[in-house]
Amino acid sequence: MNSIYARVVALFLSVVVISLLATSILSKWWNEERIEKQMERQVIKDSHGIFELYNQAETGNFNRYLATVARLKDYDLYVYTKEGLMRRYPGRKDSQPVDIRPDTIDHVLAGDVYRGFTEPDSKIPLEERTVGIPFVEGQKRYALFIRPNIGGPRKDFNRMMAIILIMVLIIGVPLVLIASRYLVKPLQVMTRATRRLAKGDFSVRLQMNDRRDELGTLATSFNDMARELEQIEEMRRRFVSNVSHEFQSPLTSIRGFSKALQEEEMPRSERRNYLAIIEKESERLSRLSRDLLQLASLESDRHPFRPTHYALDEQLREVLVNMEPLWAQKRLTMDLDLAPLHIDADRDQLAQVWTNLLSNAIKFTPLEGAIRIRLQEVKGQAQIQIEDTGPGIRKEDLPNVFQRFFKTDPSRDRSQGGSGIGLAIVREIIRHHQGNIAVESDWGKGSTFIVTLPVKVAKKQN
Repeated sequence: MNSIYARVVALFLSVVVISLLATSILSKWWNEERIEKQMERQVIKDSHGIFELYNQAETGNFNRYLATVARLKDYDLYVYTKEGLMRRYPGRKDSQPVDIRPDTIDHVLAGDVYRGFTEPDSKIPLEERTVGIPFVEGQKRYALFIRPNIGGPRKDFNRMMAIILIMVLIIGVPLVLIASRYLVKPLQVMTRATRRLAKGDFSVRLQMNDRRDELGTLATSFNDMARELEQIEEMRRRFVSNVSHEFQSPLTSIRGFSKALQEEEMPRSERRNYLAIIEKESERLSRLSRDLLQLASLESDRHPFRPTHYALDEQLREVLVNMEPLWAQKRLTMDLDLAPLHIDADRDQLAQVWTNLLSNAIKFTPLEGAIRIRLQEVKGQAQIQIEDTGPGIRKEDLPNVFQRFFKTDPSRDRSQGGSGIGLAIVREIIRHHQGNIAVESDWGKGSTFIVTLPVKVAKKQN
């Protein structure tokens, strides 16, 4: 029974059968007690009717009258006197006589009614229980014991329960099959979709938007997962393509100039120029490899994290001083508004963040432009803003600026040595510090990168 459809059907049928059997047993137990009470009341009522009818008929032959009543009512009648059994009147030819205890007979001869069903002796089987009625014929006292046939009602009840069980199975089995098919079919669709997903077909979607149950929720989650995997696969392909392109460009330059250097009659100045280009492209490859390794380490959450307590405003000044040759060459104006602020963070990692952000700002700010750096504490967090007067970023490019290898102007970035990984590294470092980074920009009006960091960072487990 490997199919879930077969298991669901078997489970439903088992539940139905077990429920019906349990209901039958409980109903039989409850019905027998009810039958016993009803039977006792009916027998007592019939006994009074027997004597009233006899007195009204005035047949004079009491024995024949009792024999007729026994056959009509399907009762076994026993008449006792003080001397013992006077006579037995069987209701059926196959009925077997029962023994009635002497103390019970004396109890009825004394004028009391014996209720053998509601006050039964635990040792007397149900089929042998009787009702005793006292009566007087002439001047003599008698005890009439009536034993009804309870086998008939029992058989009728058992027959009725058997018919109900059969009818439920006849009607229920097809309904269970249909219901199970309805429940299992979406799972079969999901199974086929999962197999397609496992083979790399991330475009598969489940069309179950009309369902509002758990299967509908599962289908929505499946579609979300497939959509995420499709995006990840697209990112992977784009990443492989970008990496290949970034490596291929310097390798092509190195190979071309290496071949050119093999010429013996090349002027010394030209040879020196070619060697400088090869060195520059080699450094570019080395820097690209180093950035890729660092980004992979940061994204895997296994990158070393060594927080220390230091002055953040002083660090920003140090980074700016170290980069003075770059911004001084372009005659840029540096506007600093740094509030004194200490922070617990990885000093080296944040130094790389400020270096990357300032490098981009210097790179894209035109000659004699301006860069503003602002540090302040906002709601217990350090907020750093780096604003430039460069060309800005197009609105459609803003969501992608922190993606790996994303470049707003690929041709200009390549000429200026950008790899498109710097901002991705910045984002991961900020994430490791439980902070946030955002960018605001209007095309043609410059850009502002806003970094928010907690003053105290929880120690990261390496």
